[in-house]
Amino acid sequence: MVWSKRLGARIFRHNPELSDEELYEAGYNRVYDTLEPEQNLDDVERVMAAVFGGWDSDEVMCSYKLNRAIGAYLAKRAPRERAS
Repeated sequence: MVWSKRLGARIFRHNPELSDEELYEAGYNRVYDTLEPEQNLDDVERVMAAVFGGWDSDEVMCSYKLNRAIGAYLAKRAPRERAS
């Protein structure tokens, strides 16, 4: 597999000879023609759960506020977590 870095997280070019089942068993999720390690998705899920957990349920949500909340959360974390 050929890998490159994007935002500090590893992504891989998809090998069409491997089935989605084989990829999943190896810890990857296929997204179009790239592979995303399951750990990357677990990291994003953890960050989003923390951000939404601190959201005031009466506050109107919009993409600007959501992006600012994610940025504020990640700014408080270690550099590795900022890649999520």
